Amino acid sequence: MRFRKLRIALSVVCSVACVLLIALWVRSYGTWDRLFWTGKNNGHQLNSMSGHVILVIAERPKQPVPFYVANTPIEDAGFAGNIFGFYFEHSPNVLRLELPFWFTLLGIVATATAPWWRLRFSLRTLLIAMTFVAVLLGLAVYAAQR
Repeated sequence: MRFRKLRIALSVVCSVACVLLIALWVRSYGTWDRLFWTGKNNGHQLNSMSGHVILVIAERPKQPVPFYVANTPIEDAGFAGNIFGFYFEHSPNVLRLELPFWFTLLGIVATATAPWWRLRFSLRTLLIAMTFVAVLLGLAVYAAQR
């Protein structure tokens, strides 16, 4: 079996990441954790609050510091009524993306288990899957423009 040790190492790293993410998920219901950093023209903010991971990118940052970490107790966190906890907002100055922790955890679990899958597909199956994904992305773009 080729690259067996690499598969084991990836699985261990992703398992540790899953445990840390679950701990952050539980902590997010009582504490609002923030991480700020600034780039050349943008200010970036990564939040953990009420079961969500929130990424905010702003053109002109409110706090022009190179790197800053803060946490405060949560009183009441208001989220938009969105399906399954996902939210995306794009205005001229701000990009905001909210993902629920269960989705990020699912992505890490998929990354940890992917090297162990022994799946073989025909060209026909891959073309059908690519067409399906293209249709879904087209519908998502159409819905976002309405």
